[in-house]
Amino acid sequence: MIESPAQFRMHRAYGRDMDPARGSVMFTETLRLSLLSERGMITTELLTLGDTGITLGRVRSTGHEVALREAETVTFLLPRSGRLDIAIRDRDYRVSSGNFMAFRPTERRTRSTPDATGLFHAATLQIPMARLRELAQRDGTSADTAFVLDGAKVQGDTGRFLARTLAQLCQDLFQRPPEFLPAKIVSAIRVMIDDTLSEMMGDAPPTQPSRRTLPAFHRVRQAEEIMHLHSDDPLSMVEVARTLGVSLRSLQLAFNEVYGGLSPRDALNRIRLHKARHRLLAADGADMVTKVALDSGFFHLSRFAQAYARTFGERPSETLARRRA
Repeated sequence: MIESPAQFRMHRAYGRDMDPARGSVMFTETLRLSLLSERGMITTELLTLGDTGITLGRVRSTGHEVALREAETVTFLLPRSGRLDIAIRDRDYRVSSGNFMAFRPTERRTRSTPDATGLFHAATLQIPMARLRELAQRDGTSADTAFVLDGAKVQGDTGRFLARTLAQLCQDLFQRPPEFLPAKIVSAIRVMIDDTLSEMMGDAPPTQPSRRTLPAFHRVRQAEEIMHLHSDDPLSMVEVARTLGVSLRSLQLAFNEVYGGLSPRDALNRIRLHKARHRLLAADGADMVTKVALDSGFFHLSRFAQAYARTFGERPSETLARRRA
């Protein structure tokens, strides 16, 4: 379930024969894509925040080369492992692991080289120039203040914060795509990016509430990952909090910050309900609602049926009957 398609769009492309057109990012034209080894692989995952055009991404490969053209996008590149060698006209840039660089709209050739383990991994952030100009106009400055040249290094406290936050966001967003992304998190990501860009253009914003919300989102995503892995078993929220090294109260506050009233227990039940529905939709002739409920971690069958009907608009027996039909 997605709260609003305008808020959350996920794109994934996999494999050594990835179609460049399918792998293209908003405002980006992929001209050529090739892998460095015959048995190589590449995975791209992109998430666009609504009509802002702001796109977060993660790229993993065994090494690849890509030629692309960006007409109206500033791209931030953060290699996590391996390095990037980028050629723009007659200039070459090298971006090593842990460094952060920004590139203006341009045509460029990029070669990713894996690390000693044979893998390349990078986080990306793309921001339309129109968004930058809008922020610059609001702050009484110019986008050229921050992005005078290609290959601008993002340094200082602002660069360190953006690098740390971007890497964490990509882990949280792509580790296991959530059933839906809370509107508050979408807003917090937008605010964080806008605030950081304003700082880079010389205007520090007075408040940055996203710097409280996004760490809470990270804790929630960690908890949800544990819930996904152990949802079929009896699982207490005290156990989840202990695994994360926080108090139960801290875990509850994080969920409230992100979901506004949804408790950790409610989140676990939601995960179990979605797993139960998936199992019902894939059931064979011998499966029964009771078995699916018990396998999904529900031990009170009438409560399971009620919660299922509230969530999906039909009883579990109706889902199962439709599957058999």
